[in-house]
Amino acid sequence: MVPLTKRMRLLSSNAVCAAARAGSHGNTFRVLTQDIQLLSDDVSHCILSTRKIIDEVVFLSSRIVTLDNNKKMFQRIMDSHDALNDKTPREFFNKSVDKMVKNEVVEVESLKTQFKRLQEQLSPLEELSKKGQYLSVYSAVEAEASEGGGESFQAVVNMLRSLVKILKNQSNKITSVLDEIIFAIELKTA
Repeated sequence: MVPLTKRMRLLSSNAVCAAARAGSHGNTFRVLTQDIQLLSDDVSHCILSTRKIIDEVVFLSSRIVTLDNNKKMFQRIMDSHDALNDKTPREFFNKSVDKMVKNEVVEVESLKTQFKRLQEQLSPLEELSKKGQYLSVYSAVEAEASEGGGESFQAVVNMLRSLVKILKNQSNKITSVLDEIIFAIELKTA
């Protein structure tokens, strides 16, 4: 999604240039350019604000994998404990595995919480894509009606339509993936 924010900023710059080229006919384009810039800022903010949450998701996921691997290792040790005539009390291994299981449950709940936060943080993307669709339609109408500079602004409209389509598709994919992940976590913890 980060490349999308860069492309949205490029779109804003192109809109400014197209409005400037339109000269006296560019007043409407300047207003539309401001709306495009606001849309770009909102999309960028929405996407970039998730970085901290994603870092936490990665950290928690690695902790869960580590706990799970340690638990499996202790299970293998416990399975071979009697055969090796190990002097370590079996209760030590049982307590360790129990502690790892409890820690894993806590970490999985934290992970689920972070995914829900991520879902909430990204939820405005769908509404922003609708806003972008309306803005592209209005911009296309204005570019068509303009006597001067409409051609250069039409290129901005085409780019806006393309980016809005990408935003909508990525937003739908992200929503779907996050729903599946949260559902899978809930199944694991049930």
